[in-house]
Amino acid sequence: MSHSSGMPVRRDMIIECPRWTRPAIAGPGGTFEAVVPAEYGWPTEAFLLDATGKRLACPGPTRTGRHNAFLHLDLTAPTDLAPGLYDLLLRLRPGVEVHEPHCVWAPGHERKTFTFAHISDLHIMSPDKVRPRDQADRMRRLMQHLRNEVRPEFILNTGDIISRYGSGGAPLPPADMRRQMRDARAILLTTRIPHFLTPGNHDIAFPSIESEWHRCMGGFWVDGRNDYAFTYRGCRFIALDRSLGYDERHRIIERGIAPGQRTWLTTELEASHTAMRTFLFCHYDYGNDLLPALATHAIDRVLYGHSDTSCVPAELQDHDAQLLSRYAYQTITVTATGIRRDPGWAWDDL
Repeated sequence: MSHSSGMPVRRDMIIECPRWTRPAIAGPGGTFEAVVPAEYGWPTEAFLLDATGKRLACPGPTRTGRHNAFLHLDLTAPTDLAPGLYDLLLRLRPGVEVHEPHCVWAPGHERKTFTFAHISDLHIMSPDKVRPRDQADRMRRLMQHLRNEVRPEFILNTGDIISRYGSGGAPLPPADMRRQMRDARAILLTTRIPHFLTPGNHDIAFPSIESEWHRCMGGFWVDGRNDYAFTYRGCRFIALDRSLGYDERHRIIERGIAPGQRTWLTTELEASHTAMRTFLFCHYDYGNDLLPALATHAIDRVLYGHSDTSCVPAELQDHDAQLLSRYAYQTITVTATGIRRDPGWAWDDL
């Protein structure tokens, strides 16, 4: 495949950071980090591509160091960057360019009030043990509705994009799950809205599909987890990876939070005490591990999906922002004085 410059573009090689499922936020002249595998060498030039494919050169890049098998560098956004969602293109020394779509977000002017959408459990193939069915059209309708009608500033996606089992509850062949990932990626990228994803228990269930998830969706290049956080309009958003791993007989290997995650989450929450609002989003709290954090830190809402069973204890229901399975999405509006949560359309209405 060739690009407008005539140079070959490697789309099989992954820009580890930023990713379309975890975009960097950078305004005009702002800096953001990029990470690439060390085996490809240091990028020599960087460009942001707008919706028309126009290239905007990034000054630099500045090398910041090598950590394990990855090279880290700081990039600077152009000073005339307009608000929008941009692709990142890095030029490598051997004359090869690498590309990641929708991974740099320039939000534009500050607003006191903003609205984001929460989606979950899209399941491009239904996890039905009796009659599995393709749900790609339903996913397309949702993304079109969000783009044309809702127009949120960004999307939080709490996982289960694919399904891991089919008829009889037997695990699907790895090829079927990898195909679901590729198809879901193509559909989700049709909507040019910043997209922040944390995986569910179906998404990276088996070792045989982890590499395809990595190629399609990104994640776990640090410590094997998809934990991350970002700040937007003075609010802190914390993504906690609560996916599950299964053995070859489809039994859960470990459902509790990992010790490293607990430490990471505590550090993030302690650092978030000055935020106007703090949101925690994950697929589900399988091991009931979040109660200590909810009870001792100022978390405003926990956003999750998975099922219609709550993972927030009754005494802390004001924290709960679960997306019930009958709804295709919900919207969260943040103002200077509070938070408003509104159910979106039900799946049957799309």
